[in-house]
Amino acid sequence: LALLDIMGVNGFQLLEIFRRLGDRISEAISLLHLGEICAYDADDAACTYLEQSLAIAREVEYREVEAECERMLGQIAFQRGDMGAARARFESSLATCREAEDKRGKATSTWWLGKIDLADGDLDSAGLKLSEALCAFRDFEMNIELAACIEDHARLAAALDDADTAVHLHAAAAAFRERLPWARPPHEEQQWRAAVATARARLGEGAFDDAWTAGRAWNVEDAISRALSSARAGMVAA
Repeated sequence: LALLDIMGVNGFQLLEIFRRLGDRISEAISLLHLGEICAYDADDAACTYLEQSLAIAREVEYREVEAECERMLGQIAFQRGDMGAARARFESSLATCREAEDKRGKATSTWWLGKIDLADGDLDSAGLKLSEALCAFRDFEMNIELAACIEDHARLAAALDDADTAVHLHAAAAAFRERLPWARPPHEEQQWRAAVATARARLGEGAFDDAWTAGRAWNVEDAISRALSSARAGMVAA
């Protein structure tokens, strides 16, 4: 694959090569990657590629790709505001990950189910799922997911009326993200900016700036510890 990339073969050409070779597994993976790229750019073609990949993955019993396709389709539904469809996709992905003993995939699907609970206002369930995912991301060194999950804990803290912790966690995640090679997709960047602006308005400029400076000084373990303790406090209160 690396050699083909060096030779200038793009994803569509690679897909056609695998189809001519009858390599169904590589075809499914190529379609998944095309779907992921389109989803990052909010391109409507994403669902087409992902559904095609999903069908092949089920046919050849490639559980990891099947679970990833379901999860990506769930993310698209989530971004469109169709929480019922998103939850069904994530639950299917989670079940497949359990069947395949895919612990990383299980953590990611659990995380997205927690995000749905948070969006639906079920803060107790959100806290449980987000905390489970956060610990798994730390253990598996899934740093991109870890940063995003810390941000979700910041949103959870804000929903629990703990604006100070929310700002600390957003700042800690922002500092951590600066060391990562992956930027947020544009739609997620807008959502993050809106969440930070809401936190700023709730705390006021001076308190916000103090909390932001303090949060940026935290290391990742500090952020994880505060995120987990804030979620536990919320569950106790509930």
